[in-house]
Amino acid sequence: MNRFEISESNTFHIRELVEFIENGVILATNTTRRNTDSTQDLSAEPQIIKDLAAVLPFAEITRTDGTHKPVTGVRINPNNLDEINYNITIIVRAAGENTFVKKMPLVKVTKGDDLTSHPAKIQTIAAVLWV
Repeated sequence: MNRFEISESNTFHIRELVEFIENGVILATNTTRRNTDSTQDLSAEPQIIKDLAAVLPFAEITRTDGTHKPVTGVRINPNNLDEINYNITIIVRAAGENTFVKKMPLVKVTKGDDLTSHPAKIQTIAAVLWV
């Protein structure tokens, strides 16, 4: 697993780099992607996915009219668990439709940062990664 992302609904998007090697030479690379969540059989998944799915159950997303600021994407590199990158998206709804959507700049937090001003979801993820 090279990287994984956690969506707003707590679906895990797992990316893996596949290398095609012949006689010790990398001929080509490809990235595969698979999705899973807490409702699926996670027995074959890496432990970090199991641990996070235990505290981030899958959630159907429904929005009422008004302004919402969900964490819409969390990116984690398993080779650097001391860093979490995430986006917040501002969504304004009226009459059951999105009238405004703006993805905010990427936010990076690292182990040891004060997370009190960051969303609860990020604090939960950090609590699992940085025990």
